[in-house]
Amino acid sequence: MIAMEEVGQNSLFEIIIHRCTQFCRQTFDEYFDDKIALDYLAYKYALTSAMLLKNGCIQACKRVRNF
Repeated sequence: MIAMEEVGQNSLFEIIIHRCTQFCRQTFDEYFDDKIALDYLAYKYALTSAMLLKNGCIQACKRVRNF
């Protein structure tokens, strides 16, 4: 969680977004003619996924602290 709480250009959160964006671009590249739309959707999906992961980690840590 400490790694996920860090902010900045080289933070774990930004690395997850970057890698997920790359994965989405490569996966769906052949299905999109409009590369700008592909870039937008890949980034949006990556950001949403990273936020869900971060929020899930935060909630899990809060629950564990209560035990």
